[in-house]
Amino acid sequence: MDVCQDHVKKGINDDVEVVDDPGYGFAGAAVEALKKSSFSPAIHEGRPVTSKAILVVRFILQGNN
Repeated sequence: MDVCQDHVKKGINDDVEVVDDPGYGFAGAAVEALKKSSFSPAIHEGRPVTSKAILVVRFILQGNN
């Protein structure tokens, strides 16, 4: 699943948009996880800047053993 993320200067996710939704609730789970994450912002000329990234989110389903 592809997710497009707008990153703001402070290292938090400002806006998350699902580019390719496979259904079954995966998009909502990916958006919630990404909104809770943080990162190091992009730097231009020594200053943090807003950036955009497309991330691939993969889910691994595990069975009950």
